[in-house]
Parts: sequence; C-alpha cells; structure tokens
Amino acid sequence: MPLRTIIWHSTLEFLLTFVLLFSVVTFVRWVIGPSAVSRAIPDIHLQLLINGTAVALLIAGLILSPPGRASGGHMNPAISLAMWRFGVFPAAAVPPYLAAQLSASALGALAEGALWGSAANGTRCPSPRSSQPPAGGLASCSAPRPSACSSSGSA
Repeated sequence: MPLRTIIWHSTLEFLLTFVLLFSVVTFVRWVIGPSAVSRAIPDIHLQLLINGTAVALLIAGLILSPPGRASGGHMNPAISLAMWRFGVFPAAAVPPYLAAQLSASALGALAEGALWGSAANGTRCPSPRSSQPPAGGLASCSAPRPSACSSSGSA
C-alpha cells in the first residue's frame, strides 16, 4: 500500500474514531446522565438497551459510510492488529492506524466533555444492582470520570 494511501486511510480512521467516541459518550450522557431522557426512562436496563442499540447502529453506519469503506472502518486498535495478524492488513499501516485511533479516542471523549460540561465529567456508573441512577442524578457522584463501567458493582 503506498504511503499516501496509508496516510489518507489513517486520517479517515481518525475521523471515524473521533465521531464514534464523541457520539458514544454523548449518548451515555443524555440517556443515562442527568437529562429529560433519563428522567423519562428511569430504568437502567432500558437506558442500556437504548444506548447499545444506538451505538450498534452508529458503528454499522460508520463502517458502511464512504470513509469506513475506504479505510476498513476498524475504529479500534484491536481490530487493526487482528487484521494485520490475519494477513489482510499491511504491517506498514498498523502504527499510523493505531496512532489515529488512540488519539481520536482521547480527543473525542475530551471534546464531548468540553461541550456538555460537568454532567459529562465526574460521574460514576450506577451499580448493576440498582435500577435507577443516584437520587441527585449521575452528576451528583463524586468519583472521577470512568473510562468504562467496572463489573465490580461498586457505585
């Protein structure tokens, strides 16, 4: 694969991954965080179903979009590494893809936090045993913003 193509596809991966992370964190903020949506749908299981469905449709749309078709729509370093190990992705493209995906992930989440403010920062995932977010909403939690919900069940 020519260097110019690798750079172009890496740029597309950056854009796709940025949109993915920005959108996912935004979905969680509005469906599970303090909002009219989370007040209208207080059941955490239904909120998670809505988020999961929205994310699945988003990923499918990004992969099937023209940029996704051009770059392969990996949007995940593990996918890029797996495609390389399976011999269907050139080794020379792995480092720029990984750099694009990792930087876009961080920037997408930071941009979301900057846009939505404190409701997107300083929240903690509700306990899996709880059917509702804390009484004051997720913004009332004091733990730092998690990178992912833990399965330990502590809230």
